[in-house]
Parts: sequence; C-alpha cells; structure tokens
Amino acid sequence: GSLRNSANLPEGENALNTKLLDCLRVAAREVRPAGNYPLLRAECPPLPYGESEETSRRLKATPDFVWGYVDASEPNPLLDAREFTIECKRLRHASQSWNYNESYVEDGIQRFLDVGKKYGIGVPSGVMVGYWQAMDADDILKAVNVTAQKGHIPILNVSTDSWKLAAVSNLHHSLSRQFPVSPVELRHLWVDLRGKCGRL
Repeated sequence: GSLRNSANLPEGENALNTKLLDCLRVAAREVRPAGNYPLLRAECPPLPYGESEETSRRLKATPDFVWGYVDASEPNPLLDAREFTIECKRLRHASQSWNYNESYVEDGIQRFLDVGKKYGIGVPSGVMVGYWQAMDADDILKAVNVTAQKGHIPILNVSTDSWKLAAVSNLHHSLSRQFPVSPVELRHLWVDLRGKCGRL
C-alpha cells in the first residue's frame, strides 16, 4: 500500500516517517521478492566516509532514511560506503512557533550541501520527501524557492503545471557542493496529504 492510502494518517513528521518506513519496506520486498536487497535504516547516523577524523557533527547527523551498501568497485575500503539518503519535512502554513516551508530548505535541502553534515556523500543523488499537508501548490513552491534563494541554493524550476496534479509531485534540481559527488541530483517527492492527516 501507499502512504496516501494509509488509514488514519498522523500529522507529525516522525509519525508520518514511521508510516512511510512501513510502505518502503513493503515496496522493497515487492521489488525483490526472492533476493536480498539493501537494508533501509531510519534515524541512524551515517557510516564514516574516509578517515576517522571526520567531524563528530557529521557522524551525529541522523537522516530520516538511508539505504546503504558497500561498493566493491571502490579500491579504498574507507570510501566504499554508499548511502542513499532520504530526508522528510512537512509542507504547510507556518505555525506560531515553526515555519515548515523554511525548515524544508534550511533543515532539509541544506543538509545535502552542508560540509559539516554531508548528507549523501559519495553518491550522485538523494531525495527530499515533502509531506504536503496544506496550502496551494504555487504558494508552497514560492515559499520554498524564496528560502532557497536566501540561502544561495538554486530554486526549483518547473516547466509545466503537471507536477501540481499528481498524488506525488516529482520535482528535482542539480546542486553543486564541496564534497563528492558533485553535482548531486536532488529529487523532491511531495506527497499530497491535504485532508488525509489528523488535526489540520
């Protein structure tokens, strides 16, 4: 089943992540029913990439989800960890205490660029999941892009309105960063949960 078809969806990000984890585990088994597949981990620190002098800040970072494997073609055993990173954030009107759309950029996208956190180091792509709980599509896109521009991050460009009509919007952009792999292709999957969560 999909997240959108789950009954009684919670409102909070951590509870939604738990539901999404269930969906991802079921999907992984459906794709590889008879074989082994990489283990999906939730809220786990990343593996070291390179020498052990990496900052404790990075090793304490906890992406929402990582799918990891060992790249046997990498000659350096200290650089052979490959972790596909998924970070999730809520998209909706700001509350009195929190601006969700700003957080999507500052506590989400920025982690794929931050030399202290280095989400997705060593891999050419990553994913941001947006739990789209409220607001018009154009308003959310504008809010995310305004925050991105303030942080000197390229905006999400869209060429057609088709992304607004999908149950899961698929946006993406290419980002330059100061660690491998650069540029990184960051996909944005905005799951339309408007009217499907608890107390909105």
